[in-house]
Amino acid sequence: MGQFKTGALLLFRENHLIGYTFSPLLIKFDPQSNLGGVPMNKLACTVKISLIILGMGLILFNTKASFSSPDSFDVIYYDLNITVDPSIEQISGVVTIQAISLIDALSQLILDFYDNMTVDEISGNSSGYAHNNNQILIALDRQYNRGDTITVNISYHGRPAAEINFDPLTFDRSRSAVTISSESCPYFARCWWPCKDRPDDKPEKMDIRITVPDNLVAASNGALAEIIDNGDNTRTYHWRVKNPIATYLVSFTASDYQIFEDYFIDEFEDSLHIMGFFYPEHYAAAMIDFDNVNDMIAILSAYYGKYPFFYEKYGVAEYVGYWGGMEYQTLSSLQPYLIRGDHSYDDVFLHELAHQWWGDCVTPKTFHHSWLSEGLATFSEALYYGHLEGEQKYHDYMNIQNNALQHSGILYREDISHPDKVYPSVVYYKGAWVIHMLRRVVGEDNFWVGLAEYRNRYQYGSATTEDFQHAFEDVTGDSLGWFFQQWVYQPGYPHYAYGWCQALIAGGNVINLYIDQIQTNGPLFKKPVEVSWSSVSKDSSFVVMVEDSSHVFQFSPSEPIIDVSIDRQDWILKKTSKFTTPLLEYYSHRIVDSTGNNNGLADPGETVDLILTIINKGLPATSIRARLFSKDPDITILAGNVEAILLGMVYEHLAKDLEFVPISISVSPSASSHLSTFILEFEADDTEYNTWSGVDSFTVKIGTPTILLVDDDNGADYEKFFHQPLSLAKVYIDSWEVKSAGVPNYEDVLSSYQIVLWFTGDDRETSLTTEEQQQLAAFLDNGGKLMITGQNIGVNLAGQGGEQDSLFYANYLRAHFLADTVLPTMIMGVASDPIGNGLFLNIDPKAGGAGNQTSPDVVQPINGGATFLKYIPGMSTAGIRYFDESNGSRMVYLPFGYEGIAGPYSDSAQRFVTRIISWLQGESRIPSPKQSDGLPRQFILEQNYPNPFNPTTKIRFALPKTSQVEICIFNLNGQKIKTLANETITAGVHEISWNGVDDQNQPVASGVYIYRLKAGDNKNSKKLLLIR
Repeated sequence: MGQFKTGALLLFRENHLIGYTFSPLLIKFDPQSNLGGVPMNKLACTVKISLIILGMGLILFNTKASFSSPDSFDVIYYDLNITVDPSIEQISGVVTIQAISLIDALSQLILDFYDNMTVDEISGNSSGYAHNNNQILIALDRQYNRGDTITVNISYHGRPAAEINFDPLTFDRSRSAVTISSESCPYFARCWWPCKDRPDDKPEKMDIRITVPDNLVAASNGALAEIIDNGDNTRTYHWRVKNPIATYLVSFTASDYQIFEDYFIDEFEDSLHIMGFFYPEHYAAAMIDFDNVNDMIAILSAYYGKYPFFYEKYGVAEYVGYWGGMEYQTLSSLQPYLIRGDHSYDDVFLHELAHQWWGDCVTPKTFHHSWLSEGLATFSEALYYGHLEGEQKYHDYMNIQNNALQHSGILYREDISHPDKVYPSVVYYKGAWVIHMLRRVVGEDNFWVGLAEYRNRYQYGSATTEDFQHAFEDVTGDSLGWFFQQWVYQPGYPHYAYGWCQALIAGGNVINLYIDQIQTNGPLFKKPVEVSWSSVSKDSSFVVMVEDSSHVFQFSPSEPIIDVSIDRQDWILKKTSKFTTPLLEYYSHRIVDSTGNNNGLADPGETVDLILTIINKGLPATSIRARLFSKDPDITILAGNVEAILLGMVYEHLAKDLEFVPISISVSPSASSHLSTFILEFEADDTEYNTWSGVDSFTVKIGTPTILLVDDDNGADYEKFFHQPLSLAKVYIDSWEVKSAGVPNYEDVLSSYQIVLWFTGDDRETSLTTEEQQQLAAFLDNGGKLMITGQNIGVNLAGQGGEQDSLFYANYLRAHFLADTVLPTMIMGVASDPIGNGLFLNIDPKAGGAGNQTSPDVVQPINGGATFLKYIPGMSTAGIRYFDESNGSRMVYLPFGYEGIAGPYSDSAQRFVTRIISWLQGESRIPSPKQSDGLPRQFILEQNYPNPFNPTTKIRFALPKTSQVEICIFNLNGQKIKTLANETITAGVHEISWNGVDDQNQPVASGVYIYRLKAGDNKNSKKLLLIR
């Protein structure tokens, strides 16, 4: 076979051009064939001429051909035959694919297959192919019309690998026998076999043949059809899949398994084959852990209907892959550490079993809807334990194990570029709560009928959120768009503040119930809320619809009540705050400086009137008294400790027309621009003449700000990750948004400020335009102080930009760009640096912050720049600072996004920006961790560095108090191989090393290990990778 590369892919049938696609693809052809009389073995040197001729000779172009897209055909069958060679960690395979054309005149097939794998041959209905861009484009031997069957056979070999930190085929050698585990979820089947790799394209059936050395057992999907002894020290395990299966649910795993077999007998006397594939040393423990698997199947079948793959099997196998547990169809795959022999992980086993119904039988149509499978499986855990132990256990499990209050993001996954973005914690826990809440909204009977309808419609197929919604709408007859829109496509949950008061009036007892929604993250939620009330003799309840920011509900019980509560049984994902008194708070203020410059600010040297408005967020109040204080040495309250009294009126809940008479304050002429804190003390009576008191504070802008925050994130919403820490740090700023106000020029805007904080968010095309560079250059050339942050500035300017962009990057940001992405998510400060000393930051997208740090730049300082932050474990530069002694300018460049800071402390971002501003203002004192930060405020176990490592790695940890500490290394089988420490260690930040040897001082094998830290009641563990 000959081959050539060209900018156009030509597809031929009977020597006629029937299609083309422009991309740099690899063409394989038969050198004996001809194209219009030109031998194909000479086409490489005449391709440009041929293209011109073909462009002119339109008679050769078949205009009736239809070009392929993945929607042009439906795969109905795969026959996957793979031979595994553990000695070289490679596979070779042949896959036969049968597909049905969905259009007329189909001339090509497009399949997914990674480029690092080698395609050896394609036969069947193929006349040629191209393999590039992780796809195979197959030219068919003729045009196929709608309904026609196409068959191709693809031979291939190689070592599967993915482009990201994900191993699609693991060869684990931590035991005496190798364990070989494939990983397909969510879109990595294409790494180890050619397929149409999307969750909504399920073949009707499949044959899987895995050939392995004869000391291994190969487990896979479906029913075991046969085991063939090949007579060459290998065996072939033939598994037959009889039901539709998504490619991401195809799997095999092989090791020296000891096989467990049993049968589940249903009420119709039908038998389901149960199989377990366990390490011999775990077999006894597995027999204990799985002695209740039949009960689990029976319970879930009672709720969800017959096990969907009844005539294949239900299997469980130990594997070593990316996930802790994985719901491969008919073969739940579990990490070895989950097998303990004490039922510790029944929830995991149940979760993966539930996926056989939800995820495997009914599959999300795209991974944007991953919550459908994970939410239902997580809900199933609570359902199972509730079935065993009663309804209260169900609610307890939802509130404790399935607590979703820390997982309040959007369920619909807009970004599915990485497995961790497809399956973040929110799709599990908030997803389970959406199912739980839907159960209450539609009613118990409708819920189970709706769930059965959903399964019946989409079993062995795929579905979206809208499909799920419509199934329930058709059962209930009600529109549920309001429910799914707010809970699936918007973040957050309601935070209800509520209180009640009663009045005995002629003719009865009247209760006023106040319910407010006070959440700041997410929309106002529409939700039926159960109100429960108790009296001396009875309990009762009713339902109200809460959808606005504030409600007042009235009801008239037959007797005085003792208490009122909302959603007592916890059917709503929510927070609640109950108020039983008036709650007065600062609401707003205005400055009247008519005797000054009349700019509405309290400027240095002015005496102004401060007019306050307060709000009542509690029960109705009367006789309100307030006092104003200030400890700011630049502020004098001329009337002393001012007391204002509002008498004679009842101020209802949420009344905010409580405006006091003006209070005169004087600002020192020497005051600098800042935010000044004032304190308000309140007293008030409720309607029953009980006295309440409280304290609140607020800030007043003194002078004009000297710091400008420039929002240049191209319309993203990252400014909140700057405003909050700056506000907490009492940093007085002005804000400027480039998208709405344009580029701030130096003469009119930037020159008015001493410090500019500039952020670019995720923008990697226009992070700093030429105009922006010019204005920033002028600012720095004239002695300005700049902090600039953005994870794509380097790649945009120095990696993709022109000469001028590179010069700005080098001469003003003092940086040399090295790479687009750095893998570590931890950052540490450089010792003895005025900004970085003792600093530690976490920018892990999964840990908090903006969650957007997927491509921080790798840089190094040049032209006098200094490194003050480093990524760990690689220790490459994560922050550059520069002081220009000639003009006094100062510059801080963060090649990651400040908005992504996720900890380790809740105020880490605040403390960090305070240090930067202090240095920009000219303070050069080196912060002392003991003086400024004190001892660690919480227990922390950091990721080891370097990782992967050879021969030594370091593990850092922080103790808030002196503790008995144990640090151990475990293999993936849960066996302890090394104790690094077992002693009392004082409070502080500590570091310990491991050199890759066990307790007998013998080197351990390459592989993944777990290190665990226990300190008093605290414990945490992480994975590390040793490479010999």
